[in-house]
Amino acid sequence: MLKNGTQGFRNTVATRYFTDRRNDNEAYIKRIARHVTNIDMDDSMFGNPVTTEINGHIVSQDLINSMFEIEAMDIDFSRIKSVCEVGAGYGRTAYVLLKRFPHLKYTIIDISPALDLAREHLTKEFPNADITFLRVPDKSLGADLYIAISVLTELSEKELADYFEMFATGKYLYFKDWKSKVNPDNGTTFSEDSFPIPSKWKRMFKRDDPITYNFYDAMYKIT
Repeated sequence: MLKNGTQGFRNTVATRYFTDRRNDNEAYIKRIARHVTNIDMDDSMFGNPVTTEINGHIVSQDLINSMFEIEAMDIDFSRIKSVCEVGAGYGRTAYVLLKRFPHLKYTIIDISPALDLAREHLTKEFPNADITFLRVPDKSLGADLYIAISVLTELSEKELADYFEMFATGKYLYFKDWKSKVNPDNGTTFSEDSFPIPSKWKRMFKRDDPITYNFYDAMYKIT
């Protein structure tokens, strides 16, 4: 990316992480699209992703994953005023939410270079949107919805505690992560029940992810 800029990162650098590089092709995109009931937009071409056409829309595997995750949340977004996403990458989930619900106040917390990619991507796509970019958790946010996709298992126990204190200020938490993982940076071992979720929070669902192997997702109403 330092050599070539952001052009093409979604079919090069991104395939080393969440984008499935073994299946980054049109057939795979069409296969996973069966898990989504409402494909209602074209993807952003930021980063030059591999795409295909479905129902008259140009889609990528990132767009399908984002739509699938948002459908799983199953909440009335007309009643959601603010969203805070931790570890948003270049902003694939934010892109779908802001396309569908432009009234949202959106906060992203991440580190560089992902945070810089998200800023470049989203401010171009949504020049009039209310988007804030942060590098550390802010316990004064009080967002209606917190989102954390494939990021919690990258944190230390202290960082997890800080983020869950922030999550406690909201109404809902949606996260997706590895069923089990050993963090190579600090040796922390994670399983599905590793996160410090207060017992009083109401779990709305928890399920195996049918798209991303060895992942699961869950949704909590914060009480």
